[in-house]
Amino acid sequence: MKIKKKKIRIAILASNVITIPPFPPEKNVPEGWSGAPELVVHYLTEELVRRGHYVTLFASGDSKTKAKLVSVNRKSSWNLNKLSEHVDFEYLLISKVYQMAKKGYFDIIHSHFDIRSAHFAALSDTPTLSTLHSQLKKERVDILKHYKRTQYYASISNNQRKPLPDLRYAITAYNGVNTKEIPFSEKKEDYIVFAGRIHPSKGVKEAIEVAKKSKTKLYIFGSNNAQEDYWMKEIKPNIDGKLVNYMGMVSRSEIFKYLKSAKAFVFPLQWEEPFG
Repeated sequence: MKIKKKKIRIAILASNVITIPPFPPEKNVPEGWSGAPELVVHYLTEELVRRGHYVTLFASGDSKTKAKLVSVNRKSSWNLNKLSEHVDFEYLLISKVYQMAKKGYFDIIHSHFDIRSAHFAALSDTPTLSTLHSQLKKERVDILKHYKRTQYYASISNNQRKPLPDLRYAITAYNGVNTKEIPFSEKKEDYIVFAGRIHPSKGVKEAIEVAKKSKTKLYIFGSNNAQEDYWMKEIKPNIDGKLVNYMGMVSRSEIFKYLKSAKAFVFPLQWEEPFG
């Protein structure tokens, strides 16, 4: 007997700093940010819609989705030059979700904030699932330990749970990729690729050292904060356009074009990645 799957009413709560999806990244992603959580939200939202669920996406007004879109601004905080005020706008958006939940609009709220939705979740009869996209640093732990049971949590790796093992975890859901977007080539060329935020934790300086010691051309993709010492002192002086090449924040298709023929992907992490 075929079991009929229940269609549910899902609110997906995203940040309104960056558009969903974050394309093109050079326009929609602030310096030093990645846009990675926003891409995860995009894939999840569109797949849930495809499966027939009733999905409402709470995000910036310039987001593109097949779900119902609810926003508090016509554009993202970044595109409105309101990045310094983005937290206030996020709380406004979060408040809107829970006001609608109080009126019975949703069966579940899937938040992509950890702390900010926790403040509201305890006041709502609609269950909240919060995906933890970031490392559980001390300042997060100090707050979330007060909200262990008020919402459910989805970790993006089992390792991520260690600082707070007794949160109400519902699942570990590793970040996925759309393999249809990724080209493959058996033919490799004599260069290596780094892709990620230009930040000490990501090991960009170490990737440059690999390129120099192996005498292999390196292409660096990712967002940098031009005002940070790390960029000015450790990275920029090593970019010569020959051995070490900085390509900036570009589309995923452009990165994949280089990755498919690269001899290696170099990602010498200097910290515990939440998703690893």
